[in-house]
Amino acid sequence: TPSPTPSPTPSPTPSPTPSPTPSPTPSPTPSPTPSPTPSPTPSPTPSPTFAPTVTPPAPCGCGDGTPDNIDRPDTIEFRIVPSDPVGENALQGGRGGSIGDTIPTTCTTAELECRDNRDGDPITAPSTVPINGLALVVTGGITELECTVMCDGFEQIIDIHTSCSRDLFTGQSFGAMVVTAFPDFAQCGPPAPPSPPTPAPPPTVAPPTDTGMSMGMGMGMSMGMRRGQLNLYTEKTSANANSVRGLPEPSASKTAVVAVIAFVAFVAIVVGVLTRRSGSADTDLVQRDSAELESFKELN
Repeated sequence: TPSPTPSPTPSPTPSPTPSPTPSPTPSPTPSPTPSPTPSPTPSPTPSPTFAPTVTPPAPCGCGDGTPDNIDRPDTIEFRIVPSDPVGENALQGGRGGSIGDTIPTTCTTAELECRDNRDGDPITAPSTVPINGLALVVTGGITELECTVMCDGFEQIIDIHTSCSRDLFTGQSFGAMVVTAFPDFAQCGPPAPPSPPTPAPPPTVAPPTDTGMSMGMGMGMSMGMRRGQLNLYTEKTSANANSVRGLPEPSASKTAVVAVIAFVAFVAIVVGVLTRRSGSADTDLVQRDSAELESFKELN
């Protein structure tokens, strides 16, 4: 026999892929956003209004113009402020004004002296007042007031006509002294302090309920009624049985005794329930009564 033919493939054919192809993406692509974008507003926007708008109170006072709603005051409240003098006799129709130095803003505490401008008698007033602080001057109903404001060597003399024949009102500036209130008159007095917030009412707490007691009483009444029904059923059944047998029916006195026994049993059950305040024992009694009733039905 001739020698076998050579194999169709003297050597195995090379693998279709001598080495694995490189990964489609040798390295991961960069993130769509290499770094986070900045915030829409790197810092908060400023408030729409930097300071609330405050409406000053309406002037209050007396004189020959407006307003004219008080009589001659006995006390006047002033605010001591840094200010230039307004000029001699520059206000109140030539009856009020101020002369002297400018009280500078660098002052912190002023000295104050007040007197009756007619006779020079001293007027009660605080001797020192912080700049922008309040000073209560007791005029005692005089008609011409003169005060001297001194601070760091600066001195300003202020004249004010206080008889109410000339305008005198809150907010009126005489230089280093500005009228703020007339404490003798409620409508022109210092502003009342803000009212304290109204406390919230205490929470409404429902009164505690004695669930056990309610359940016990309800179940006791139910059991008493069940016992009464059972006794009535027993009496009726016995009467029917006696009638069938030709025996006399129970007397009325016996029926009354049975009713009394049922009522006493009901009261005893209620007292027991109130003492124990527990529903478990009542449940057992109900189940026992039901079993007795069923047993009685089977016997009859």
